[in-house]
Amino acid sequence: MNFNQFLQKFVAKEERFFPLFIRQAELAVKASEYLRAMLDAEDQETREDLRKKIKQQEKSGDDILLEFNHQLTIRTLTPFDRDDMHELAQSMDDLLDRIDDSANVVATHAFESFGDNIKNMTDNIVRECGYLLEIMNKMPDMLTKADEIYQLCIKIKEIEHENDDHHDEYMNQLFKRGLDLIGIIKRKDMVHIIEKTTDFGKYCADKVRSIMTKQ
Repeated sequence: MNFNQFLQKFVAKEERFFPLFIRQAELAVKASEYLRAMLDAEDQETREDLRKKIKQQEKSGDDILLEFNHQLTIRTLTPFDRDDMHELAQSMDDLLDRIDDSANVVATHAFESFGDNIKNMTDNIVRECGYLLEIMNKMPDMLTKADEIYQLCIKIKEIEHENDDHHDEYMNQLFKRGLDLIGIIKRKDMVHIIEKTTDFGKYCADKVRSIMTKQ
């Protein structure tokens, strides 16, 4: 085997992992869009249908993570450090899990309507997942697209800060609405889970930035 053949084989092995990262991000985008649609749904039946679709995305994500870990086990060559790859794939799966958690609480509590802060927070989750998909598509060219990836990571960090503000504003307004204790607890539970979902998107971006510093 000459050097060019060896190099082609090396690259082929590396590229096996990137489509899995991309697929994880695609599932997160779709799940986040379904979550946002749940807030605009006019009836509980529609919300339940959307929740089931999110659950399908989450289950598909579990399958991808299993395949990723299998490939990580049998491949000699990897694009970057194995622990970093595993942590990034796990973080992406955790994000999908948190979107699923958010969908479950939205469906379970069955509120008639949602305030602007909650809708803005879920809009931001959609944006965050979109940026993660852009990042994953650029990962195979990390060395040449490092600045583009870095800027996308910064945007995700800004979204996380923005949702912190929405969370705080929602909580400040919540205690002024004259709700009973159960109503307050339910809404507090919902906004907390949605805010934590944004945190997990930031964790993914932080892991990408950590990987970039090692290249």
